[in-house]
Amino acid sequence: MDDAKANVVLAGHRPQGLGAGSAQTTAKVADYAAQLSTLNVVTRVDSLAGSFAGGAKIVDPGPLNERFAVREGTRLVCQRPDRL
Repeated sequence: MDDAKANVVLAGHRPQGLGAGSAQTTAKVADYAAQLSTLNVVTRVDSLAGSFAGGAKIVDPGPLNERFAVREGTRLVCQRPDRL
């Protein structure tokens, strides 16, 4: 991980089985990722539910987003601006 990214794990928001998980879990992750992406210290959030910037979804989830489902919950990667 480089200095411009931070990992966040939402404990307990673990999808069931394979794929993107339940619609309820995915909706909660999307809501949280969208909220995180509005912070002035965050430029983008990549998650199980897609990628977000400025509070809006900018990339729909695909097969690669399944890597954000971890044993402990759901991982989000927050990218911050080059300069704070």
